[in-house]
Amino acid sequence: MNENDKKILTNHIAGQTVVHSNPFDVLKTPKNDELVNKDFLKKFVIPIYMNLLGLSQYEDNLKIETKKIIQELNTEHISIMFGDFNWRTRSTGAFFSALKDFKEFQDIIGNLLLKSEVCYAGEIYCLALAEFNTSKSVDYLNKYLDYYLTRSDLWFDQNNAIGALAYLDKVNNTNELEKHKANWFNFTKNKPNWELKESIEFFEKNLNCLKEIKKYVS
Repeated sequence: MNENDKKILTNHIAGQTVVHSNPFDVLKTPKNDELVNKDFLKKFVIPIYMNLLGLSQYEDNLKIETKKIIQELNTEHISIMFGDFNWRTRSTGAFFSALKDFKEFQDIIGNLLLKSEVCYAGEIYCLALAEFNTSKSVDYLNKYLDYYLTRSDLWFDQNNAIGALAYLDKVNNTNELEKHKANWFNFTKNKPNWELKESIEFFEKNLNCLKEIKKYVS
């Protein structure tokens, strides 16, 4: 196996299951100079990340595991998570950013969502942006949907982004979702399980779960 093949395999394991070009490639995102310490991963990431795949299903586990470490976490820890090219660490970083209200990471989270480099993490990025509920949150979600709803070949996090925008419309009394409906219905023509109502309800269910965890650990 040559070096290029090794890199492709490593990135695939990290979550880069689809390599795609997009207009957001130029956006800057953090990159660690060194591999993340195994003890760091064992303490802060491994107990959390698998429970993020279906947040509401694992709410009790997340409450227990998060409670153990939430007070120790600071912005330096979160920066390390975002700087690692891996869906596991990045998802965990976004989750903790939402719980601790670290809005200073919203540009990083927004750019990571737009670049969509790794799988699975996008759902948690959208949850964090919705929990922050800032004008930037709305801007990032709109930018994501403006582009990725035109890419019918990429089955990414369009459902989570539209769920996040619908939630923010609900709490802010806005109507941002309306501008994306035509593209949504065009995007989902070949995706029979992508229903708008279900996507919105599923997202809000997970966001309510995140809010319950936040209350529990605060």
